[in-house]
Amino acid sequence: METHKKGIALFSGRFNVPHIGHILTIFKLCREFDMVKIVILDYPGRKVPAHWARDIFEDCLKHTGYKWEIYINNSHFANISIEELAGYKPFDAYYAGNIEVLNHIRNFEKELEFEARWIDRSWFYEATRYDFQ
Repeated sequence: METHKKGIALFSGRFNVPHIGHILTIFKLCREFDMVKIVILDYPGRKVPAHWARDIFEDCLKHTGYKWEIYINNSHFANISIEELAGYKPFDAYYAGNIEVLNHIRNFEKELEFEARWIDRSWFYEATRYDFQ
């Protein structure tokens, strides 16, 4: 059984194209935290517009009872400044599946008082049980 963590998780990514791994990861974070802030990175050359990803996540989350917010950001989190990242506060944990992004974000952990963590979308595919309730 998963333990519930108090606080807010921030999860950023390209989500280009959003897929079931992204959605299940968001559900997992929603179950573990009081709130999840999802940041969709918008940049030239996307396969699908960022607002499509937002719409898909909103459709998947709207009747779940989870607390969440979705943002669209125009800068890549591997280059985000401490001031830009601080704009998403409060949050207690930052999750990324991109090691370059995670290493950059870790530079701000102490000053902004959060923990940067790796999230591996493959956790679901190795499991045989998942409770959506």
